[in-house]
Amino acid sequence: MAMEKDMTRGTPWKLILSFFFPLLLGNCFQQVYNLVDTIIVGKGISDSALAAVGSTGSLHFFIFGFLGGITNGVSIPIAQAYGAKDEPRLKRVVAQSAITCLSLGLLISVLSVIFTVPLLKLLRTPSDIFRDARIYMQIFCAGLFVSTLYNYCSFLLRAIGDSKTPLWSIVISSLVNVVLDLLFVITFHWGVAGAAIATVIAQALSALFCLIRLRTAKIVHPARSDWRPDLRKILELIRLGLPVGFMNSVTALGGMLLQYFINSLGSVYTAAYAVCQRFFAFFEQPGVAIGLSVSTYVGQNFGAKDLKRIRRGVVSACIMALIVGLALGSLELFLPDQLAGLMLSDHDTIVLCRKFLPYGGAFLWILNFLFVYRNASLAMGFTVVPMLSGILELALRVGFCLLLAPSHGFSGIVFAEMSAWVGAAVFLCVYYHFKAHQLSKDRSYLS
Repeated sequence: MAMEKDMTRGTPWKLILSFFFPLLLGNCFQQVYNLVDTIIVGKGISDSALAAVGSTGSLHFFIFGFLGGITNGVSIPIAQAYGAKDEPRLKRVVAQSAITCLSLGLLISVLSVIFTVPLLKLLRTPSDIFRDARIYMQIFCAGLFVSTLYNYCSFLLRAIGDSKTPLWSIVISSLVNVVLDLLFVITFHWGVAGAAIATVIAQALSALFCLIRLRTAKIVHPARSDWRPDLRKILELIRLGLPVGFMNSVTALGGMLLQYFINSLGSVYTAAYAVCQRFFAFFEQPGVAIGLSVSTYVGQNFGAKDLKRIRRGVVSACIMALIVGLALGSLELFLPDQLAGLMLSDHDTIVLCRKFLPYGGAFLWILNFLFVYRNASLAMGFTVVPMLSGILELALRVGFCLLLAPSHGFSGIVFAEMSAWVGAAVFLCVYYHFKAHQLSKDRSYLS
């Protein structure tokens, strides 16, 4: 049975909501795994091992976010071609985007393994956790090609309206990941290396599951001639993908700089920040899922040249983002000690989490708006300004860290993080509405 979904017909909010739930469940399974992984590392090994894994978080996002951004960018014309019902163009783009993503994935995997140690030193990773951080990061980087393959397959499936296959792939891999974590870390005592190996194996299973599903989606099966490398098309895809990759990396660079300031405060602060980031990542998943739903919806309707439907869909998505942001943010706002206690044993570390988590809860709805407007702009093919929003996030994080961290310590870092969310969300909101108004008067697009 075909699992693709045409989002150019039907009620916008219903389409987005039906696409949203599988994405949300998949993301939540992934984050539940991340939380379980954190608990297994923290409780099964030590708080210092947890700090080691957590200290690689921003570097992880810097590298993986770049590749994920490129994959996201090259999937934009796939959704647009599907919405335009242009099957020959769709198949050509699928083949050329696969060549582009997988080649870059292999290259960056090799370079990341080579430069892990210099990057960790640049971040001033504390000496007592450096070895574990290096081991974890190098194993993760060695598996980047597998992660890129999974990301490409999942973005391709979502571009043609299939959000269920990525859900099942994540469910299966998350369950396998937890089992392997328990086996490698608790039974075999492989330490952080066991956690990293379990993750790579689970991602390989995710990629395999998506590939099996794609074999049944005939609409995206390129002909042999489509696989012939087309330099012009590859450069066009890179032009779309690189700004999204840079956007993610620049955003991650801001996180790395925050990590730099936090690492300089000591491993207790590093552990507290790692736990807060785990919870932020978990509670932002509904916003991420809404953003991904908007990306497919807007991409297909942009290909169909239906601006009215795009606007209606974005408004519906913003209402959803506000509701879930206020509901979930209240948990971080009112229950910070209870949340931190799920993963930490040390009282001083829990107290530090109490300073950070409530602010994340109070500003969560704004972060959700950022996801909606960023994905809407990207899906229309306007990738440069979202990249600029990433630069704005970096400037705000760094600026407020330099200004406030020396005198206010951890509290200054908290303020820097929240200011980045607000600044980027406002910037993207203004840009999206400006661009939508501009397109409504562009006869060359509407014809």
